[in-house]
Amino acid sequence: MRRSLFARSAASILVASVAVFAVAGRDAITLKHKHAVGDVVEFKVSAEFDSQFGAIKFSQDISNKVTKVNDDGSWTAVSKASNISVDVGGQQMNQPDQVATSDFSVAGRVKSIKSEPPAEVSAYRISHLTVFELPEKPVSIGDDVSYTIPSDKDLGTPAVKVTAKLVGTEKVQDWDTVKLTYKAAETEGEQKGATEGTIWINVADGQIVKSDGKWIDIQPQGAPFTLT
Repeated sequence: MRRSLFARSAASILVASVAVFAVAGRDAITLKHKHAVGDVVEFKVSAEFDSQFGAIKFSQDISNKVTKVNDDGSWTAVSKASNISVDVGGQQMNQPDQVATSDFSVAGRVKSIKSEPPAEVSAYRISHLTVFELPEKPVSIGDDVSYTIPSDKDLGTPAVKVTAKLVGTEKVQDWDTVKLTYKAAETEGEQKGATEGTIWINVADGQIVKSDGKWIDIQPQGAPFTLT
């Protein structure tokens, strides 16, 4: 059981980090997805979870590449997770690389995930809790943003409520960023997952340059229990 932990869940974790944002202006900020075929973003992910087996440490490298941009602004991206490492109670377990191809709506919602093994409902649930969808209208620092993702009977996903706030601007290494805090929570089902945290978005090109968040009672694909 331990050796299978996360072996099939890397795709669902990496999909959560595909979203890319474009920002115009500082007083009135337009959050708009802006992609070009061939765009690549690379970064590192590290996490630590509590479980019945003790602390679980997880890390991986991510490479996201845009492979298609549609006329309406929706797009397709291929995400590759490599150097995947899982430490369960001091037992180190390396995992094979994982690849997922995801289709996104104009707002950024994951519409489909293609991976091997096939993505299960948990992958979509995680994406709904972690991929921020952009507001249609321009927003300013201090504004609150909220939206609801309805349940989907075909996917088997519960409804999700998301709230976010633009809290300011901040220099992150070489990037001038807009800083947002967020909370997302499932509102249906017996086992409700939730996330909360902060993201930093590069003002110049809209890329997410940093993300720091918390998962609460989320069960990734392949994991036999929920993780926080």
